Order: sequence, then structure tokens, then C-alpha cells
Amino acid sequence: MIKFIFAILTISTFFLNPAFASDPSVDENAMFSDTSSITSSKDIVDNKTISEKDQKSVSLSGQIVDANIGNFNRDWFDDLHRSNLQLSTFVLGNLLLDIRLPQGAKAFANLQTEYIPLDSAVLVSLQELFIDGNLKNYVFLRLGKQVLQWGRCDIWNPTDLINVEKKLFIQKIGYREGAYGIKLHIPFGTTYNIYGFLDTREASSIDSIAAAGKFEFLVGGTEMAFSMWDKKYCHPVFGYDFSTRLVGLDLTGELAVSDGSNSFTVQEQNGMLEEAKSSDWQTRLCIDVGRDFNFFDISQGLSITGSFYYDKGGYSDNLFADTTHYEIKNLITASGANATPVTVTKAAFLTMNNLYQLNDFSRYYVGLDIEISRIILSALSGYLKVVNNIQQSSTILTTGVNFVSLNEFFTGLMINGYFGPKNTEYTFLNQAMTVQITAGVTF
Repeated sequence: MIKFIFAILTISTFFLNPAFASDPSVDENAMFSDTSSITSSKDIVDNKTISEKDQKSVSLSGQIVDANIGNFNRDWFDDLHRSNLQLSTFVLGNLLLDIRLPQGAKAFANLQTEYIPLDSAVLVSLQELFIDGNLKNYVFLRLGKQVLQWGRCDIWNPTDLINVEKKLFIQKIGYREGAYGIKLHIPFGTTYNIYGFLDTREASSIDSIAAAGKFEFLVGGTEMAFSMWDKKYCHPVFGYDFSTRLVGLDLTGELAVSDGSNSFTVQEQNGMLEEAKSSDWQTRLCIDVGRDFNFFDISQGLSITGSFYYDKGGYSDNLFADTTHYEIKNLITASGANATPVTVTKAAFLTMNNLYQLNDFSRYYVGLDIEISRIILSALSGYLKVVNNIQQSSTILTTGVNFVSLNEFFTGLMINGYFGPKNTEYTFLNQAMTVQITAGVTF
């Protein structure tokens, strides 16, 4: 712990001295260093009141963020050697075009550009591009590439099988990539809502379209919904979610069940590794319990939310701790008499086949999210978040502060710590700590 504190105190020296920047051309740890201070597009593209529906407007807004990320591996804590530090830097910009037309029609585009100085690389992506329309204000449609608000819980959303990018515990810098398709919304006053989505992102024919539907309703002070997702050659997934308030606590939950798995896992058969899908019933459950508190003289300035997540299809053992080398089924390095089977560890097989998903690997997790809206200054906010893999006693802790000035300049400091025994979910890459400094402007 003393060395961890010492590492934080040396951060300013690290970023001011270019000699600390070792070559991060292969940065496997980048999967743990995502964060964001970007406003969600749902807060930009909203439903205007009826009196504004006949107005036509075109607005252009955006944000530019400069990020500097220092990665400290576990070896650094042993010898405090600068070669065990990595630095990655980039600048990212988003340009948002919002067009509002009469009768509630809209169009929205989010163009994202990233410059990486290490390789002088420029990455350009279109995160969202969609249009909104309605049929006599009874049926509302959104067509195109879009990020959907599907699921209620804070960290885990087991009912969300639509979005291309799931919500991250440590949010990414920039916007999530949208799914391509058609969203339908039919409201019935404030009591009932019907939602539907046709996912055509990977569809080459009509029968390869994925479809999801949700029926949302209000019972007393409780909002709840039943949902279903299905696609050809996949097991249908049935979902239930709710949001209510009980004895002063905000309760939110999601449940998803299916008669088989739709994702591959690592299977060992006779000393050989292969990808396979389970035919057993799958259950995924998340429960959030939270409450807002007054913080000094600030009404509801402190928010605390605890989360529990269960995934029946998660691994019950620790694959990262298995150092045995296994053969890969149907894979050899040569042909004929000199054929040599390829052997890898289970951890290597996971990563090479993209089978590992952060915070959704084992069966049991807990999380904690603490946010303070004002620290001394009205423009200064802070947070502390924790996720723990119960079975592996492995933990991610992230804490930081954000400062937003009146002239739309903002900056932030984030520190992420990775704790637990060697070769667990959050330590198998030898990751110890990441420190991120961001600065940017909105316009």
C-alpha cells in the first residue's frame, strides 16, 4: 500500500518527463483503461415539447479531449524501474450534428476522430447516424446506427443483447458505437410502453435479422418490463426488469433466462481446447440497491449504489491460474508427417479467440459506486467505484475527480488499481495501476 501511494505521488514527474514513455506499441492493458466524460447522445437528442415540434433548427456541437494514460505493471512495485511504466497518449474529437424538422422529425450524426501520436495514426468512425420520425404521434421510429437505452442497472445489463458496446465499469473516452437497425416505440399515456428493435447490422437476408421487444408498464410506484430477444440459430432470451423505491432505497433489477447459451466458452475435451456453446439453461441476474444523501449543505449531493451480479454460465474455476499447455482442436503448425499440434494455456486461448469479457467472466460479482456531485467547489465532483470477482478475490478500484469550468473547459484525474492474487481476472496481464489525466473543451 505504501508503494501504491508513492506511485500516485510520482505521477506528475512521470507525465512531465518524456524519458518515462516506454514503447507501448503492444498495449494489452489498454482494455482496462477506458473512461469517459462525454455526454450521452440521449441527452442531446431528446423529445421536444409539442409547442416546439413545428420549429426547424440545425445545431453543431462537439467536444475535444486530450488523454494521457500511464500504465504501471506489478514489477514496477518491486524495483520502481522506469522500464516497467508505459505511456499512451491520444486526442479524440466528436462532432455532433443535430437537425430538427417540423412534426417531430429529427436527424443526428456523431463523427468521431482520434489521433494517436505514437504511430501518427488517425482513426475516423461514425458512432451514430440516425433519423427520427413518427406516424401521427402514435408510433415513433428511429432508423439507423444508434445506441439504445436498454436495461436499468448501473454496471451489468443482462437483458441488453442489442448494443454493440456494453456499458463499461470504467467508461471509455468517446461515445459507444451504435447498433444498426430500426427502433419502434408505441406509448400508451404514462402507464404502458411498447418497444421493439430490428437489428440488421450483420444481416445478409431477412431470416438473419435479430429482433427484440419489450412491454413496459407501471404498477403502483414500480416500473417493470418483460422483454424477449431472438435470432435464427440462437436460443431466445427472455428478460424481466424493474425499478422501484422501498423504505427509502432505490431498487433496480434485471433477469435474463434462455434454454441454452448464445456465446462460446472454452471447453476442454481429452486434453484439447475448443470453443463450444452450452445447452444448459442460462440465468443472469443483477440487483442494484442505492440511495442519495445530503452532502454537507448540498441536497442529494452524495449517491451510493451497491450491485450484485450472478451469471450461471460463468466459469466456476479460475482459467487464468491454469498454466498447463493444451492442444487446440483441429489446429496444427504443419502438415503430413511433421505435423505439430499447437499448445496454449487456457488464458491465451481466451484472448486469442476474443472469449474474455471484462466483469462478465465468473459467476459471482459485487460492485459499489459512490459519487459526490460537489467537493468544496461547485465545479469539482468525485467518485469511487469498485468491482469484485468474488470467486477469485480479484478487484478493480477506480477513483478520481472531474473539474468543469464555466467556459466549458474540463479536466479530470482518474486512478485505477488492480488487486488480487497473481493470475486472476484483473491481474493476469500483470496490471497494477493506471493513471489517466484528461483535459478538453466542449462547444
